[in-house]
Amino acid sequence: MEENNSTNASSKKYDVSTFNQAIVHQKQFDGNSYVDAMPLNGNSSWRSNTTSSSSNWSGRISGIFQIDEADNDKSYPQILKSPITVSFDETNDRVEIAATNVTITKAKKVNVLNTNGNNDWYREGVNDDQSDLNLPSYAGSGFSIQFGDKESNSNENNFAKSAFITKKVFAAELKNENKSILDNSSITTQNSTDWGGALITWDSIDKKDRDFIFDSENISEPELEYMSWGFWAAATNDISDNNSSLGRAGGDKEHTGAVHLGTWFAGDLLDVSDWPVSRVASLNGMAVFDMFMRFNDNSYSWTDAGSANGTINFLSNGDYHGSISVSGLGKGVSGYESSLNNTMDGLSSIDNLIWEIGSSSNPISAGTSQVLSEMSSSIGNVNSADFITEYKRAFFELYGNSSHVELGAQLEFLKETNNAMFLAEGIAVLSE
Repeated sequence: MEENNSTNASSKKYDVSTFNQAIVHQKQFDGNSYVDAMPLNGNSSWRSNTTSSSSNWSGRISGIFQIDEADNDKSYPQILKSPITVSFDETNDRVEIAATNVTITKAKKVNVLNTNGNNDWYREGVNDDQSDLNLPSYAGSGFSIQFGDKESNSNENNFAKSAFITKKVFAAELKNENKSILDNSSITTQNSTDWGGALITWDSIDKKDRDFIFDSENISEPELEYMSWGFWAAATNDISDNNSSLGRAGGDKEHTGAVHLGTWFAGDLLDVSDWPVSRVASLNGMAVFDMFMRFNDNSYSWTDAGSANGTINFLSNGDYHGSISVSGLGKGVSGYESSLNNTMDGLSSIDNLIWEIGSSSNPISAGTSQVLSEMSSSIGNVNSADFITEYKRAFFELYGNSSHVELGAQLEFLKETNNAMFLAEGIAVLSE
């Protein structure tokens, strides 16, 4: 692919190579037998076999955004997250996924009174050879990314292609809008900044690679009717604006950043007109996390999965409270197990994580289908360098109807000392 020469995102021109690929005609199963083809709509079609739901879904997207700080330094993890809307176009078989309020920030600091319990490298950028640079971050409200596009934009050069088969099977490429971050954390566009990426549902993958599900015997994928989930990736060649000062992450140098394997979920929100009352929803499913660990001046990262379980107690007036728990994480980190066991209470500290949804004394109001929950704690003497801080954050969304509840949650878990840190960021998807 050759570099474009336009300053207008919608007028970019690329010379793209092609490749030849052998095509095999594969029969489709219509529920009774194998046939040559199936229509997308109508009787015995792909879409007739999925539960009817809204054409506009709500959800969350997130991932660990790795920023290459400088030539000789380790890549630096921040959390990219945003609410998303998913718009299905059944006429043109397109889908658009819009992340409308993107933030790229460090995980929250628990101890704000002194330096103990705050990892030196992560919080200050100073650990032996690590530079003290002002890393790009953004916590405003003007940054957005988009996968797929409206059919009306199909003639633009930066049109983002997509394929919508069913609400369980769809994929879209990232729209390149040339965005970068200025010194004052505002957003600008520059011709030399390009973005690339894609988003896909888990059910779009015919032969799923489950190597990241290390505890596979105890993890079951939930059967979802009103929501979908999957993975996404995105990268940019220059996240920091070229006109920024030299103190901002290299300034006039190209400064790459990427989410290698992020997660997302979306669905048809539970509506107050069909709200559960006087019952307990017992939920089961799975959680998928991006993991990052910093120990002895070395960085480690991997993808992990665990089993997720939860209960939501709906009261007689529709108010509710509950919790979800994730277990089985860390089963695939044999190479890092000794490091985890030598600091921060070892693997046991990540084997059974619990996030609360309201409480019996302070339930969530009926009709509230989106809930933010934050919890922090600490271990040890605050005046000691071994002081441990812990932070958990969750954003829950409820889907379905009064008789069938599904739940998606964007989850964060952070544990850190002055010399070590462990960060997990991902999602959980559960269903009755």
